[in-house]
Amino acid sequence: MHVSGSAEATATPAELDTPVERGLRAAWRKETSVCLARGLGWMLACLVLLVLVDLALDWWWDLPAYARLALLVLNLAALAMVACCQLWRRLRRYRPVEMALRAEKLNCGVDGLLVSCVQFGPDVVPPYGVSADLIGAVRRQASERARTIDFSRIADTRQLRPAQAAAVALLAVVIAAACWQPQFFRVLGCRMLNPWSTAAYPTRTTIEACTGDLTVRQAEAVRLQASAGGEIPDEGRLFLRVKGAGWESVPVARQDRADFGYVLPHGSEDFDYYFALGDARSRRFHVTVAHPPRITETRVQLRYPRYTKLPAREVSTMNLRFPEGTEVSWELRLDRPVVAAEMVLEDKAAHPLELDATSATARLRQVPEASSSYTLRFRWKLGDREYVDQNARHYLQLIPDSDPRAGLTRPFEDGKATLSKIVDLVYWAKDDYGLDEAWIVYTLNDGREQRYSLGSLGGEKSVDDREVSWPIARVITDLKEGDIVTFAVEVSDVRVGPGHRGRSHSRRLQFVSPQQYLAYVLARQRKYLGQLRPLYLQEMDAGAHLRAIQAAETPSAATARPANNPSLERKP
Repeated sequence: MHVSGSAEATATPAELDTPVERGLRAAWRKETSVCLARGLGWMLACLVLLVLVDLALDWWWDLPAYARLALLVLNLAALAMVACCQLWRRLRRYRPVEMALRAEKLNCGVDGLLVSCVQFGPDVVPPYGVSADLIGAVRRQASERARTIDFSRIADTRQLRPAQAAAVALLAVVIAAACWQPQFFRVLGCRMLNPWSTAAYPTRTTIEACTGDLTVRQAEAVRLQASAGGEIPDEGRLFLRVKGAGWESVPVARQDRADFGYVLPHGSEDFDYYFALGDARSRRFHVTVAHPPRITETRVQLRYPRYTKLPAREVSTMNLRFPEGTEVSWELRLDRPVVAAEMVLEDKAAHPLELDATSATARLRQVPEASSSYTLRFRWKLGDREYVDQNARHYLQLIPDSDPRAGLTRPFEDGKATLSKIVDLVYWAKDDYGLDEAWIVYTLNDGREQRYSLGSLGGEKSVDDREVSWPIARVITDLKEGDIVTFAVEVSDVRVGPGHRGRSHSRRLQFVSPQQYLAYVLARQRKYLGQLRPLYLQEMDAGAHLRAIQAAETPSAATARPANNPSLERKP
């Protein structure tokens, strides 16, 4: 009798010592044991397989520490996946109704008797219309029937066979390999459980000594050595790898009884290396190539002379161009500490640079006196040795301050004048940075040079056609007829110190009587008229030639006129 309803969802199986309950629980416990054994068998098989794979990979490729760590993580992930799929997901909690249904499928003629017995326990309230005596009778009948049922058939032990076979076969292989070469498995355990272990697999050839990690100076030769023991081959291999590239193999011949060596002509960048001698491999070593100190940052302060009125500025170049008198301050940041630093000017003594507390920043302040090339020299240490390296050549170009320039626009030639003459001058002046003052510099009859101030020029860089009236008779009080005055305009710039002046071309002025001056003027007029007459005659000839050309073109113009217009015809 099989009664269905909500009793299975709400009822709890009674913990009664009845044949049905004992049989179902025993079957569940046996099935759980089978599931556990099957899952553990697959896990053991997986573990043994992973050990063999790890041994093959690590022994053949000599995996680095990070690769062994990744392999260990993959092993744990694989074991966790097998445990989840073959063990955790197959374990089930005890469900009496489900176990009763599976027992009835294996035993014909029960007809729902076991399920009804489990569903209606003593603490379950019978459904409406079902007699409690009837339920008791069903439970008694099920208990009597359970004595003849083999509940152990519910657990299928045939599921154990594949897992047991795989585990036993792989375990036998590992045990045999471990008995043959136990050292391999000990080394594997050390290298896998401690990825940074330096334990090595046993070989017929042993590498007893190696150059190891090195630090060498850039461009120096790198000598790599290894000594072998055991079965010593006649030739080995040296493997080199620069960062970002693959391994390159170089043959190394035996130099002595057990020594192998190789020399790189010069080291340019860091690289890794290891030796392979016979069936042995050394561990990987690193060679650091130390380059000379390099300038990582350049700051140059330029403080120009005050007279230039230029603001101070900062540049980041080593080739400099600046006005003379400029104060230059270098601040150089290096990529490594140095023992000393100095600036070597061309054909001059070296200037030491001041180092800060870190010995990685050098400073120098000076006012260069002339254009020159220069280099920077650094003294630095690598281990116990000192090196001196010289930087590239740079250049200092001083821009000299040109003297001011001046010129006379008027008078444009020498001349004569009376004692009442007021000389009208027109001059110009220029300078790179600024003009300071102007004078008329004159001599009387080639005597002592004297000055007449024209005033300040206010620091202007250019003065164009400035007009000046010079009352020469009031300036030179002892002037008389027959005297000759030679004069020029002189200007100075705003620089501090003597010698920074410029002067125009000189003009000569001879003082004569009024009659002589009138004759001089008339003679100049005749001279200029004589110079103008050829120009006038040339103009007249050109005009006549132009009229002749126009006259020659007139008939052709007349023929082009319309014949029916009598007003346009030429009269006879």
